[in-house]
Amino acid sequence: MTTSNKPPPIVIRPRDWMRELGVGKHGLAILIREHGHPKPFPLGKRSSGFDRAECEAWLESRKAQRQQVAA
Repeated sequence: MTTSNKPPPIVIRPRDWMRELGVGKHGLAILIREHGHPKPFPLGKRSSGFDRAECEAWLESRKAQRQQVAA
């Protein structure tokens, strides 16, 4: 039996992530389609979620891009 020390992913629902980003459905769709934002994965027949760590890493990369442009 192999055990991993890696914690399970923390899932954030799209509506909660949109609230944190300050965007609506259309804005999130644009971020996914045109800006490399991670795609949600299915949780059930009518629900989906994002891996919070992936989303936060994407957000940090966007901040880093901003800092590179300013430099």
